[in-house]
Amino acid sequence: MGVAVFIVAEPANQRFDLDVSGKALARSGLDSRKPGNGLRALDEFFSTSPDEAAAAYSEFLDGPPAPEGGFPPEQWFAAADGLATVRALLAYLAANPTDTRNTPAVLDDLHDFERILTVLDAAEVRWHLGIDY
Repeated sequence: MGVAVFIVAEPANQRFDLDVSGKALARSGLDSRKPGNGLRALDEFFSTSPDEAAAAYSEFLDGPPAPEGGFPPEQWFAAADGLATVRALLAYLAANPTDTRNTPAVLDDLHDFERILTVLDAAEVRWHLGIDY
């Protein structure tokens, strides 16, 4: 199966096609690389609901349902901010195509992210990054 990253739109806005593989991008290490120019790394857009975090914590750690103080609230980000990061990563890979393995698949994932975030930005819908294990 493997790890994959994907886009989550605000719950009231589920009419969008958010389909992206995200597996190559998750394995590339580019999701955690800061693209410079004051932009966030893609993984800095990660968020989840407290309920989902508690379920994952319990499933993976067989521990208590939540750490002391609970889990932080789900965060939403402007699509334009994510789009700027994705476009910076696309430019980086264009200039450094051998810097990651499976570059064609990583580019496919980034182009899918760019397509989706462009639509979300035009509709003024916020988003966050999700991770599937």
